[in-house]
Amino acid sequence: AETLTKAIVEIFGPSAAAGLEPDRLQSDTTSVVEATSAMPAELPGPPLASNLTLAQLAEELTATIDRADKAMRAGDWAKYGEEQKRLREISAEIAKAIRK
Repeated sequence: AETLTKAIVEIFGPSAAAGLEPDRLQSDTTSVVEATSAMPAELPGPPLASNLTLAQLAEELTATIDRADKAMRAGDWAKYGEEQKRLREISAEIAKAIRK
């Protein structure tokens, strides 16, 4: 359906719309999405050193997940992809540290 109210009416019948707010969607309405270019860019963390402890890697893992989540919520998919790449790097370093 074109609107939520119309969808509810299709599913539950006309009486279901009685308690709902009227639809505000008009044919000339457009979506407004905040541009990510207006947001300050958050740089990825520094390059990983190969001699980090497991505790340091865990801290970096948490920070990277936080940055990835923030990028995802902002719709900054390029930044999200960079953070996913960094997560793979951290995961590889954790695996190396565990094997030592």
